[in-house]
Amino acid sequence: MERHVSAPDSDAIAKLAYQLWEERGRPLGSAEGDWYEAERQLQLRGGAIVPPPTGRLRGPRQTRTGARVKRRSSA
Repeated sequence: MERHVSAPDSDAIAKLAYQLWEERGRPLGSAEGDWYEAERQLQLRGGAIVPPPTGRLRGPRQTRTGARVKRRSSA
């Protein structure tokens, strides 16, 4: 018999993602990573087995003033 596990709703994910973001000091450019981590944590709490992300999601780098910094390619 298979057990059906429902996905967490977007409001619960948003609340936890915001909490994770605040706990990490509100860094710029981390919204997507916080969302995925919140979704993963909520799925684990619900009993679903979800592997952790395999890599760190990275957006554009920004300076303390919010200016974007072009990444160098390793060619």
